[in-house]
Amino acid sequence: MLIKLIKHEMRAMLNKIPMIAIISLGMALLIRIFTLFDKNISSIPSLFISFMFMTVIFVIGLAGLNFYALFSSVSRFQKNLFGDEGYLMHTLPVPSYYHIITKFVAGLITYLIFNVLTFISMIIAFLGTDDILDMVNEINNAIKVVMEYPLTALTGFITVLSAYCALIFCCYTCVSISSLVSKGKKGIEAVLAIASLILNNVFITIITQMIDSSNSHMSIESIMLVYALYFILVAVGLFFASNAIIKRNLNLE
Repeated sequence: MLIKLIKHEMRAMLNKIPMIAIISLGMALLIRIFTLFDKNISSIPSLFISFMFMTVIFVIGLAGLNFYALFSSVSRFQKNLFGDEGYLMHTLPVPSYYHIITKFVAGLITYLIFNVLTFISMIIAFLGTDDILDMVNEINNAIKVVMEYPLTALTGFITVLSAYCALIFCCYTCVSISSLVSKGKKGIEAVLAIASLILNNVFITIITQMIDSSNSHMSIESIMLVYALYFILVAVGLFFASNAIIKRNLNLE
């Protein structure tokens, strides 16, 4: 049943991907065509201004695309579980934590797809043949470094993934807590998000100071695992907090 829920959620989250991909890749191709005639464009003020404006919009759009991808699962989480669709979702014969896992997995896949789309669009728009060859060489060098230091690469990946989990589950918890009130939900979500960010920075600072003041010489892998453990504990705690609220099915609109 969990797989079916994830498949359904993926269809809902990725239904706009074809249109977004066409727009992103189309603008990237258009910018590339403009750059092929950059000398001619620079001599015509109107074309140069149009090109610069289009480039700025393109870059801002890609940045916004990644922001949208990161928090799209949060929006789906709120609408499906605490909006009008919540009554239907909570009648499904599945444990409440299935809904959290579904939103998280679908959101992570969506985030990765959008990042790949952004990467391809940037290559098409701004990189020439020589630049692409240089990038391939850099990627090969990076792969060699990973193969040479697999433990460092693994701990780094675990740290990044655990930080992502903590961020998403923090957003889920903020939405869940705000569902307990009937008015001012968005304001409460914003306050909780800001408070969580401040509290997280405090704990990160404390951990960093403890590591710096430690007499033992910790390896880079050990340091990253310390941060990863912190993020994992935060993510697990927030997961259970969100699940507890969802399980009670409180104040659905």
